[in-house]
Amino acid sequence: MTVPKQVRQRTGRWRLSSAAAVILAVQLGAFVRLAFVLGSSFPRNDGGMFYVMVQDLLRSRFALPVYTTYNSLQVPFS
Repeated sequence: MTVPKQVRQRTGRWRLSSAAAVILAVQLGAFVRLAFVLGSSFPRNDGGMFYVMVQDLLRSRFALPVYTTYNSLQVPFS
């Protein structure tokens, strides 16, 4: 059974437009995400907390502090 030429052409165009839509969506998503992350000079969310905890460890010369100074709160370190 042979598929008519018109059907094959429409299917090929559909696949091409679908691939282009996926590529565009991924690029747009990456741009939005990277603009948010790179627009900050400090790590966001948990990354920021771990960064502050490492700084607290360095200030206490690797002795475990009782609290961390994340968000200017007294969050228990352990």
